[in-house]
Amino acid sequence: MSSSTSSFRAELKVVAVVLLVLAGAEVVMRFGEQFLSRDVKHIQEIPAISQSLAGGKGEKILFIGNSQVRAGINPEVIEQELKARGVTPVHIERVFPDSTSLPDWYRVFKHYFVGTSRLPEVLVLCFSDIALQDSSGIDPIRLGHYYSSPSEMPEIMAEDVHDFDSRAEFVLASLSYSFANRMRVRTRALDAIVPDYRDSAQRINRDMKRESYGKLGPKSYQRLSRFLAMAKSEGVRVVVVAMPQPVVYSLDPQIKTVIEGAGMSFLDCRTVSGISAASFADEMHLATTGASVYSHFLGRELAGPVGKAASRDNLTSNTR
Repeated sequence: MSSSTSSFRAELKVVAVVLLVLAGAEVVMRFGEQFLSRDVKHIQEIPAISQSLAGGKGEKILFIGNSQVRAGINPEVIEQELKARGVTPVHIERVFPDSTSLPDWYRVFKHYFVGTSRLPEVLVLCFSDIALQDSSGIDPIRLGHYYSSPSEMPEIMAEDVHDFDSRAEFVLASLSYSFANRMRVRTRALDAIVPDYRDSAQRINRDMKRESYGKLGPKSYQRLSRFLAMAKSEGVRVVVVAMPQPVVYSLDPQIKTVIEGAGMSFLDCRTVSGISAASFADEMHLATTGASVYSHFLGRELAGPVGKAASRDNLTSNTR
């Protein structure tokens, strides 16, 4: 046997081992990605959430946001306050993928709720700081893996994913579980090695994004306008809520103009009596007591917009 043949066979063995490792990683991720984080588990539950919403009785209310919604919105308290003001029955669901902003929320709502015709009567969109700006970029990996289908690809390529690298990541994430989850695996590994790695990394990323957005010239809200127009065309009443943070952030007046110009409601809930910096578990998320205080306040504030939507729906059903 020649040396070249022996070398070729050795190379084939190496390639075979690499392919087996990749295939094994793909199988492990396909069946085990929900164990990577509670965020992945929650995203995988969104189809069930949309089914629960569709099957709910009473006024259907959907909260969409990021982890601030998970930590700061107590559905039982919201329902209690609405009931006390005559808005009953209601069915409340929440969707809150971590570290997301309007581009993600737009796609989540369109893919899982509009696309399945499982719509709420009222959509409560919760944001803070710069999350509604067009400059809030979308993660093509998360979009490809969780928030899209092949039929949506032309629209996504036109509106959300423009450069070659992002499109390549989008396609690969839609095909491969291991590719889509590689950063989560790295985070889990570094969590085990570096103390407080995850919290520190998230804080640095938020600061870097905020700094980069501040250098981007005039603020624009075209995606927000599209979101509101989509909801309106589906008969969904949108209430946009500015969430509190330990340090009160400034609010662009354009936001209220865009929302009210679309015929929707805006609630500025950045400052609430009983909520202070001590009410937060960290620099972004309300602690349990703070969440209770905030939810009581928000439930009272929502009674007006939700009640209007309920009255409109009753009038519509009575005239059919």
